[in-house]
This record gives sequence, structure tokens and C-alpha cells, in this order.
Amino acid sequence: LDPEDIGRKYEADVIRINSQSGKGGVAYILENTYGIRLPKDMREGFGYLIKDISDKRHQELSAEEIKSIFETSYVNRESPIALSDFHFRRSGDTWYAGSLTNWDARELLLDLSFLGEGNWTMEIFRDGANADKAARDFAHEIVRVPADRKVNIKMAPGGGWVARITR
Repeated sequence: LDPEDIGRKYEADVIRINSQSGKGGVAYILENTYGIRLPKDMREGFGYLIKDISDKRHQELSAEEIKSIFETSYVNRESPIALSDFHFRRSGDTWYAGSLTNWDARELLLDLSFLGEGNWTMEIFRDGANADKAARDFAHEIVRVPADRKVNIKMAPGGGWVARITR
């Protein structure tokens, strides 16, 4: 059968998601297209959700639609994650700082005046340039804490930031 005979085109790298698709196909699409790895226990429930939506629409779902459904159902929630401040922990002379954001990009000013005198260094893991599109995109850097003890932090939508601060 020629796909053009039924108004379709042949696409070599296609996985079709419809009401007959299982949890594996949906998980494969999310992981290989968007880098989103579903936990094993989540695959079945999300697979049934996608199957139900495909059934009700009587059509296949695109990778973009699957990602959108995933984000609407599990990720793009205003709560409980909507932090706009930092959290600190201390172990001896080492401080640990971190923050998360919801799906709004954020820029925050971190005040490290509590560190006191001396030269301090920050080892930072932060959102990379494409973190809002690829969850695996991050940057690692080591910087000196400025004399004014103020550090500007930028977080991508759905992103976060952590640092280890040492003398």
C-alpha cells in the first residue's frame, strides 16, 4: 500500500501514538524527543491518560501534544513549586545554597553578607542556555564571591540553581 493512496506521506522515523499505544511508546517519545525520563511507576498511568485522550479524539497524538499533556498534567503546576527565595545549609565552614522556580523564569539577588570576612569561592551548578527546552542542559562554574557579597542568579523556566560555598 502506498501511503499517498490514503492521503498520507511515508515518514521513516515515526512512532504513532494512538489509542492502541502502550506505556512504552509514550515513554519513548518523551525521553528521546525531549529528554524527559518517566519513572517506571509513572509510565502506566500516563500511558492510560494518553490512550484515553487519543480514544476520545479519535486520532493519533503528536510528540508535541504528548509533551503538552505531560506538562499540563504533571509539570506546569503553580503549586507546590513556586519558590522565589533561597535555602541554605551549613556544614563547618562550607555553605550549601539552592533555589527552584516554577515555569516562570526568575532572576534573584542572593545576599551572602552572612559569610563574613575572607575570600569565598562558589562552585555553582545552574541552568544552561537551553535549560527551558532540554532539562539536561546545565552549566558548572567556579567563581569568587564578590566583595559586596551580592550574587545575581538567573533561573530558566522550570529551573533551579545550587552552589557550594567555601573559603
